Amino acid sequence: MGETQDSGARDRLAQVLEQIGAFVEARLPRWHAPGVVVGLTDREQTLDVVARGHADLNARRLLTTSDRFQIGSISKSFAAILALQEWERGRLDLHAPITEYVPWFSVRSRFAAITLHHLLTHTSGLMTGTDASLDARHELWLLRDFACAYPPGERFLYSNDGYKLVGLALESVTGAPFPDLLAERLLRPLGMNDSDSMITLAARATTATPHQRMFDDRPPQAAHPLVPSPWYESASADGSIVSTAADMCAYARLLLNGGEGAAGRLLGEEAFRLLTARHVHDPSEDDWYGYGLGTYDAGGRTLLGHSGGMVGFSSFLMVDPAAGLGVVVLMNGIQERRDLVDFALEAGRAAAEARALPLPPPPADPSFLGEVAEEYAGVYTARNATTREGAAPQAGTAEHAAGPASGARSLTLVADAGCLVVHRVGGDVVLERASDDVFLVPHPDLDRFALRFWRDDHGHVAYATHGPDWYTGPRYAGPASFPPVPGAPVLCGHYHTWSAWMSHLRVVERRGALWLIAPWVEEPGGEAELVPLGDGSFRVGREDWRPDRLVLDAVLDGVATRATYDFLPFYRAATP
Repeated sequence: MGETQDSGARDRLAQVLEQIGAFVEARLPRWHAPGVVVGLTDREQTLDVVARGHADLNARRLLTTSDRFQIGSISKSFAAILALQEWERGRLDLHAPITEYVPWFSVRSRFAAITLHHLLTHTSGLMTGTDASLDARHELWLLRDFACAYPPGERFLYSNDGYKLVGLALESVTGAPFPDLLAERLLRPLGMNDSDSMITLAARATTATPHQRMFDDRPPQAAHPLVPSPWYESASADGSIVSTAADMCAYARLLLNGGEGAAGRLLGEEAFRLLTARHVHDPSEDDWYGYGLGTYDAGGRTLLGHSGGMVGFSSFLMVDPAAGLGVVVLMNGIQERRDLVDFALEAGRAAAEARALPLPPPPADPSFLGEVAEEYAGVYTARNATTREGAAPQAGTAEHAAGPASGARSLTLVADAGCLVVHRVGGDVVLERASDDVFLVPHPDLDRFALRFWRDDHGHVAYATHGPDWYTGPRYAGPASFPPVPGAPVLCGHYHTWSAWMSHLRVVERRGALWLIAPWVEEPGGEAELVPLGDGSFRVGREDWRPDRLVLDAVLDGVATRATYDFLPFYRAATP
């Protein structure tokens, strides 16, 4: 499907675009984004771009194929290419300590030095990062109090801070600001003339409006209205590019052509091999990571790509080198997009091979479980501490909302026509599956937390949790109570901060432990156990290699008024 397309090829391409549009239209009502643009390219040119939905929901302005979006972490592969260009020139040693390029950077570590290779592959041991500071240098300066939990190179852990450090190393060896390098060495040579190398307030006027669900303190649900997201400026290497689908297709062609752009080669063969090599396994995605790019095995095919997420934006770039096809998905909201990427690539391959096009599968119904619903059905008895002491349950929890209809301090779940239903006063609630054993509860009395089910060693559903509440099911054989956590009443509560990246968190006591619960926590149910470390801080997550820390302090009138997650301070909110 190149420049000399015959009429049959053009007809097949038109059908591909129609199928992609149908795929999107069937899902937009439930997506956490008002619009999406999809670009499709081969090795030679952009084949076409599809736009569906709204650029600005309040203004009812429809998206166009030329609308611009923040591409988020796809920017990391641009930074990696710039680093490899400097490696080719002999000015960067990928395996030298990063302090050779950024001398003031330091962390508390008893291990070997962090190198550019570690940073580029997310194996440095640094935390993901919180954007506690809007300046990359200050964000990294804060890490002088960060303690490395394991040696660099030992495991994959995604780190935005690590790529901020890559950008500072590039500035050090070139003497140029990172955005200038990005524009001069990649955007302009690739003809990405509608793209910006940094996110500024001025760019907001020519960019699709970012969106998010109204309630940013709880799991997002389709029943929550979409609202505009805050706008952030960014010039750091972890995510700073504003672009269009057509411009991103030009970048996809650089990857499809092994480092060669329209104006010539931008990366040598050995450097391109390093960019796309399988340096480290990423267990979170079950794929491999190179330098700023993932390698995905899909149905016997090897794909290269990266996802991106910003406040109110999400994106995905994926190329199939063997087929000579690439796809870019840009959204002005936060939404999973891999299924759309896979469908667009498969449709493009089918058209190129003159095969029958795949039909868009119907969108999954999150409330329909089929026979699996029976696994969760039953009466679950509340066992949390407030119930044992006879105190009133906390507002916004399942125990508070269940009421007499579900029994005395119990939660009744019924499998009904393949759905899982919570019986409660005022009407039943049909649950929606968010992931394995994790369900959204689409009711304003219950939506503050996900309902999570836990299995025993035999794989049977044993108990359920909903925020601070926990409930024993018919198969539960463990203890019915746990010792209270010392100081829990002082520490538990709702904390809020100015950052839209991670604006709310809650600390609750449950089953003899403290838990951090927040929409941005990348664990099932958005919750992670807090493990006391003996110095007044908590490790976020049970595994001893976890780098994130939570400190609860500034105790006034008997309660902690501040919760510092890594280096981002949250403050106690008035609401529970």
